[in-house]
Amino acid sequence: MYEIKPLEQENIIFIYSLMSEPNNISALHTDIISLDEWRKSFAEAENDADEENFIIYNKEIPCGWLKLNGLQNDETAWISMLVVSEKFKHQGIGKFAVEFSINLLKQRGFKEIKLYTTEDNYVAIELYQKCGFVIIESKANRLTMIKEV
Repeated sequence: MYEIKPLEQENIIFIYSLMSEPNNISALHTDIISLDEWRKSFAEAENDADEENFIIYNKEIPCGWLKLNGLQNDETAWISMLVVSEKFKHQGIGKFAVEFSINLLKQRGFKEIKLYTTEDNYVAIELYQKCGFVIIESKANRLTMIKEV
């Protein structure tokens, strides 16, 4: 049902739309970023071997964005972004993306996965804890979570 594919240039419009959704802006404590800024950001990161971006699909419909980084590290990789479109939330897509990340990073030989989230992003905290992540630090409204793989 769900599928994850590497981000392609034409997906940037989806990311712009996704990151402009009011609930995502609120949960991520961010502002709207222009489409031109997204294009520039992805163009700069396109050849960054330390980072990979993925689009999550529900059938053929893009419904989320997953970004992994720290990929040049020997032991620790990071889930640096996981965002699901409002109309697809609470359907297991986030869990699917986290499990995909765990399996991919384990196959690549990483020993642990870390991530940041905010203390008030209860949905994200619950998801990550269900997937085996534990909080290792709370500082300035930001939680650091880890999972050994």
